[in-house]
Amino acid sequence: MFTPKVPAALVRHLLDEAKQNGIDYSDALAELELTPDDMKAGLPSFKYGQLYRRLIFLSGDEWFGMFSGGKVPVGAFRLMCLTLLTAGNIRQALELAGEFAEVCKGFKVRYSIDEYHGLARVFISPVRTSSAEELDQLQANATPEQLLTTLVAGHQLACWLAGTSLPIEGLRLSFGAGETIQSVRSLCEQDVQYNQPINALLYPLSVLNRPVVQNHQNLPDFLRTAPYQIVTQDSSQISTTEKVRALLNKDVGHNMPSAEQVAETLNMSVTTLRRHLADENSAYQTLKDECRLEAAIQLLACRDLTNVMVAERLGFDEPSAFFRAFKKWTGMTPGQYRKKHLNVDMQCE
Repeated sequence: MFTPKVPAALVRHLLDEAKQNGIDYSDALAELELTPDDMKAGLPSFKYGQLYRRLIFLSGDEWFGMFSGGKVPVGAFRLMCLTLLTAGNIRQALELAGEFAEVCKGFKVRYSIDEYHGLARVFISPVRTSSAEELDQLQANATPEQLLTTLVAGHQLACWLAGTSLPIEGLRLSFGAGETIQSVRSLCEQDVQYNQPINALLYPLSVLNRPVVQNHQNLPDFLRTAPYQIVTQDSSQISTTEKVRALLNKDVGHNMPSAEQVAETLNMSVTTLRRHLADENSAYQTLKDECRLEAAIQLLACRDLTNVMVAERLGFDEPSAFFRAFKKWTGMTPGQYRKKHLNVDMQCE
């Protein structure tokens, strides 16, 4: 089965960040069975997510690889998401994210909102205990990748809260063109200005009024793939395949969207959706299976979940259907997979 990969350049960047912070990640690579050749070829998305989470743990910094100004305690992201779910719309959610940064240890910067030439501007600003001069110094010392990743994370989080892709009208960056390994154009194709005094995203004002449609029940699935799904961008463009994958990953259970619902969200017909996926050597059912497989591997690693409970969370009406599907995907039953890869004997199929 084809598995989506995170480009090798992003993997190298992640490990370079760890090395610069004095983190010994050799044991983590061994535990995840990752070799130098794996690094050169890029990593499957779920493996990249596992590596990223391990580095967060080793660094003790939940904002590892992003721009915060300090070390943010592990667990802060979950608490922030719980806070944002109380918001009625995207404006309120972004304001709450900024307020959270004001009181959470480690943050020296936050997201702020204002109106700019008839557009909503979401930008990185200093917290109340910092100054504009301190922000300038922090930005000068940050890598372009850290700054762009922070904007990407804010945007992807807002998209998840709104349950749809939000249109970006412009992008302002404090660094020069071509300085980041991620594709700026994949985030915004037209109005991009470099060497600016701030780092900001520009949206139509109507975006701020979009309702928050996610709830506490949806949060575990979202956190399951964090931070992969909010900090990465395709290195050249966001393909239809990746857009569909992002929508499917929002809920891999009973509420997983149909092809018709995905097509409607992407403002195209089902026929057009299937044609675009075929052009990219993919298909809706293939992507659905891949998302379920990635979710299954994550859930099977939870020792307090039985195989039957994993089947239920993945939306299978009968555990036997999940066991058959997992064996088709991997050549092993869930129990055999756990015994081989996790050295755990769980509930038998």
